[in-house]
Amino acid sequence: MPQKRSRPPASDSTFPASGYEEGAQAVVSAALRQYPDLRQAVGTVQSVSRLNGLTNRVYRVTTPDGDFVLRLPRAENAGLIDRDAEAHNLLLACEHGLAPPAVILDPGSGILLTRAIGHGTSPQSVRPAALGRLVADLHSAPFRFRGVLDPDRLIVEQRVNLEGRPALLASFNPLADVLERLGSAAGFGAPVPSHGDLSPGNVLFGADGPVLIDWEYSAMAVPAWDLAYAILEHEFDAGEERDFLAAYAQNRNAMTDLHREILKMKIRCDAVSMLWALGQATKGNNSTDFEAFARARLERALGTYSKLSG
Repeated sequence: MPQKRSRPPASDSTFPASGYEEGAQAVVSAALRQYPDLRQAVGTVQSVSRLNGLTNRVYRVTTPDGDFVLRLPRAENAGLIDRDAEAHNLLLACEHGLAPPAVILDPGSGILLTRAIGHGTSPQSVRPAALGRLVADLHSAPFRFRGVLDPDRLIVEQRVNLEGRPALLASFNPLADVLERLGSAAGFGAPVPSHGDLSPGNVLFGADGPVLIDWEYSAMAVPAWDLAYAILEHEFDAGEERDFLAAYAQNRNAMTDLHREILKMKIRCDAVSMLWALGQATKGNNSTDFEAFARARLERALGTYSKLSG
């Protein structure tokens, strides 16, 4: 049976490294000792730097043969990701040129090693049109991902996970009322291969253009999910949103009018992000202020609804 897949909010790289983990070199050295294949792939380590991470511990490893990025899952999030589905989907994305090739991909441990793309630890801002074309390429790809991302079902599951925390559940009530008024997202179109977490830190610029990283939450989903999530997390203004959607539509064989559906999906994206953040707070994850993040997503979702109903 597939393991539970809990949606994240914005990318790990979107957040400041509060709760910064000391001893990055020691953590990576321990992983290299534990996994001989990892040691062989990396070789001699010259330096290690910590990259921002919420659901994982992520490190940039510098070696004489170039830089790598090493992902080590956080223990408190064990079981939340279907690693077999992630591996399946990532390999398909790599074959299609949508993701950097994996040097080591081990679903059993959740370890992922890739060659580093770009320089430093800060992602480069993506142009809306370039991202629109990349998302269109993914959504038009001739394959099926494992897993289904159904935002309505996911919201129900996330609320169940907060049972026993009445104060946190009560904080979600204003958004729950809005979602009830919106009705079902079932009519938003046929599911397509979707990344699921199109935030700035997950878009990198390779030699041949932008590629996507962090495929943990990839699945089949209606197109409006990726579109709405990308617009929100990249904080596109009205003009940038038009450029993004125009580029997306240009690369699609068929494009229905998704604008109203995207507006409704934005509310669902923020609802999922809010509930995820509240769940992280209950687990004691101190990598950022999750309750403050949840409040910000609540306010944004309510603002979006006011535009929809205005």
